[in-house]
Amino acid sequence: MEGTAFHLYEGTVNAQSDLKREFPGKDIFFSEGSVFRTTGAISLIGILSHWSRSYNAWVTLLDEHRKPNRGPHHASATCVELKDDLSVEYSYDYYVYGQFMKFIQRGAVRIDSFMPETRGFAHIAFRNPDGTITLIAANAARQSKRFLVAGHGYLFRTEQPANSVATYRWTP
Repeated sequence: MEGTAFHLYEGTVNAQSDLKREFPGKDIFFSEGSVFRTTGAISLIGILSHWSRSYNAWVTLLDEHRKPNRGPHHASATCVELKDDLSVEYSYDYYVYGQFMKFIQRGAVRIDSFMPETRGFAHIAFRNPDGTITLIAANAARQSKRFLVAGHGYLFRTEQPANSVATYRWTP
C-alpha cells in the first residue's frame, strides 16, 4: 500500500495528521475536492499542512450551463468555463489554484511555516528542488494583514491586501 486518499466530504483535514502519526511511512493524497475563493485557499493550505502530497480539484471545467454533469449533485461554477460562443472564461478560482500549482514545484518539501488559520489568514511554505522558497499566504479578512517572514538568513515584512491570495518566492 502506497498510502491513503482523502476527500473533502466528511471529517476534517486534521485526521490526515492523525493518520500520518499512526503510519509515518505512508503517504497521504488528497484525491478529490473543490475549494472556492480566498477561504478555499485557506482550506487548501490546511490540506497541504496536514501531510497531503497532492490536491486534485474536482471538476475544473464545465460549460456555462454546468454541463456535462452526470452526478446526483448540482455542479458549482468551475475554474474554467466554456461559453456558448466557444470562448473560455477563467474564474478567480483558476488564479487562486495557480498560486499553488505554478510556484510549488514537483518534489517540493513543506517547511515548518504553517500557522493555523487565525481570523481569516493562513500561510504555508515549501522548499523547491531548485532551492527557492515559496510562501503562499491567504487573507480572507476584510482588512489588510501585516506579517513578518524570517528564517535562514532572510527577513522581510509585508502587508497583504484584504481578500487576497499571494505568493512570495525567493532564493535564500
